[in-house]
Order: sequence, then C-alpha cells, then structure tokens
Amino acid sequence: MRPVNYLADISNTFGVELKTMQVIDRMLVENGLRRKGTGRTIPFPTRREDLLTLLAANLLPEASPMTIAAAVTDWAEMPARGASGERLRERLGKSLLTCLEDLCDEISEDSTVALGTRVDLDKTHRIATIEYEDGFLSFTQGVSRVFGGITIRRITGPSIAEIAHRHKATA
Repeated sequence: MRPVNYLADISNTFGVELKTMQVIDRMLVENGLRRKGTGRTIPFPTRREDLLTLLAANLLPEASPMTIAAAVTDWAEMPARGASGERLRERLGKSLLTCLEDLCDEISEDSTVALGTRVDLDKTHRIATIEYEDGFLSFTQGVSRVFGGITIRRITGPSIAEIAHRHKATA
C-alpha cells in the first residue's frame, strides 16, 4: 500500500467517509499522534500511528473528528486492569496501545493468533477488551456510569493482522 492510499484504505475498511478520515488524520497530526507530511505527501504510518488511526476510526461517531485526538489518547492510555491466564496477567498495568503493539508482535510471529483474537471497545462503559484464544485483557480508566443503550465496536483479529503484517514487511 502506498501512503497516498492509506486514508482511503482505512475509510473503506471501517466505513468512515474519506473526508472525515482526512480531518481525523489532521487532528492526530496537530496533536502529535501522527507525523506530519510535506506538502500533500502523507508519510507511511508507523505501527503506533496505524493503531492510533484504527482506534480513531472506531471511536466515531461518539467522538467528533474535532475531539478525536483527546478521545484516542484517553483510550490508548487505558491501563489493563483485568486479565485471565498467566501469560496475560503479566500485562496488567500496561496501556491498551502497548498491548495492541504486543498483539501485533505476536501476530507477526504467528499469523494464526489473529484468528482467535478480537478487540471490543465498549464506548458506553468506556471499557476495552482484547480477547485471545487463551484468555482476555480488560482496560478501563475507572468507574463508568451508564445512561441509555450500550455501544460496542468490534475490531477483528484480521484487521489488526493487516497492521502487523504491513509493518513486519517494512521493518
């Protein structure tokens, strides 16, 4: 994938309008979450930038494009507060973004990991969960109060595998 097609690919994958993704990308750049390009050239994203953009695309419409950088930062920095399985308990206290990077590393080593993995963003309760075949990690900033319906956004293992493999090839 060429960097020029990056935002179009993200917008198609997650059903977000290209113009909205362009605003989101600009907000991420302005808030230091993505590198700035020169002229019309968008630099090829790092894995971290790719994961932050993935979070941004999945936090809409609850976060507006103009407030997306703050929302992405809040979610990315959520610490792991619950875990099942000995291997995953070692990750307690790590941020959601760090654990997503760890997941990319695991998928790069063994692509079958993606098949049994998913990430859920419960935007009503402000809880994220990474489910693996052998356990789960849950992330939250603290107490949440629920009024109304529940909004959950699911990011499947293959979406994260695409990021893992894209950056394995460029490493």
